[in-house]
Amino acid sequence: MAIQFACPACQQPIEVDDEWADQTVSCPYCRRVVRAPAQSTLQLSAIPPASQPAAGPPDVPPAEVGPTPPPPPRGYGHFDPRDTVPPPPMRPRPGPNPIATWSVVTGILAWVSIVLGIGAIMPILADVMQPIASTLPSHKLSPQQAREVNRQAQLRFQEMLLNDPAARKRAGGAMLLMLAAEACGLTGLILGLIGATRRDARKGAAVAGIVLSGVFLSAQCGMLTFMLAAGG
Repeated sequence: MAIQFACPACQQPIEVDDEWADQTVSCPYCRRVVRAPAQSTLQLSAIPPASQPAAGPPDVPPAEVGPTPPPPPRGYGHFDPRDTVPPPPMRPRPGPNPIATWSVVTGILAWVSIVLGIGAIMPILADVMQPIASTLPSHKLSPQQAREVNRQAQLRFQEMLLNDPAARKRAGGAMLLMLAAEACGLTGLILGLIGATRRDARKGAAVAGIVLSGVFLSAQCGMLTFMLAAGG
């Protein structure tokens, strides 16, 4: 149990561990060497106001003053019941972010849908381009020849859709898959942006959703631009 007493030199309250009873200690205020009593002699109501020690040696019996200050004892310090420091506020841990999770799910669905759509339309495009490819010259096509090949491919594609129900059904399914991919990509990007702005929530899934959907939409825009340039 701690021992509380007043410094004989400056009258400031001191608290030391009970293992320092009847031993010399150093006052943390005036740095004088004093002897700690065997038990507490300080009453909280009798604590005097802080004051500077008077000049000259303190009015302490020589027997209670040592020649040199000992090292600071373990656990001693100023005792003041008013010294109460509130603990720092704890920052809440980031919670789950379901919106960000759904952004990742929709981004993955966008890529899966576009792959399935391309896989569904590729057999039709192969049937369209097979007879045209046999008539192409071996050298590089001029811009005029490239436009002519593109026009023939479009006409053959339209003719196949009009005359072949199976091709028409396959092309319709591929178109639905591509439209679903576009919708999933846009939805994933929006959900990722919303999830990234939520406070006290994890942001990793939101960043992943933004990357998945953003790259998908960028690739779609680049493909559309290429198709428009080739058709012109």
